[in-house]
Amino acid sequence: MVQERITDGNRIAELLIAEVRGRQTGSFETLSTTSPADKNKIHTICVIDEELDSRREPNTEVIKSEIAEIIIKENSVHIVPKQNKQAVLRKAKNQGLDRSEDAVIVTQAAEVKRGVDTISALTDE
Repeated sequence: MVQERITDGNRIAELLIAEVRGRQTGSFETLSTTSPADKNKIHTICVIDEELDSRREPNTEVIKSEIAEIIIKENSVHIVPKQNKQAVLRKAKNQGLDRSEDAVIVTQAAEVKRGVDTISALTDE
């Protein structure tokens, strides 16, 4: 039986955000995401105070820096790095993901884990 591909941008974003918040190893220990206040469909990946459980929604008092945006499109999610852009895009290429000049493009739910793997390059020195 062939399963249907999930290509809805909102669902892909939900999975991606859950994966970022759920990972508790390496650089992901201090990463979390924020939700858009104005419903403009842009979430932020941020470095947070190590004292906060990264699975919770951070408030502005614990955010150390914003390192990427998650932009939800109709049929995809774009991860737009604010730092280490070339390293992130190179990692996306190595992971076999689509990319533009400034974003990693996740087009289906099956690509979420690979998309999250590229996020680790955001915090590489």
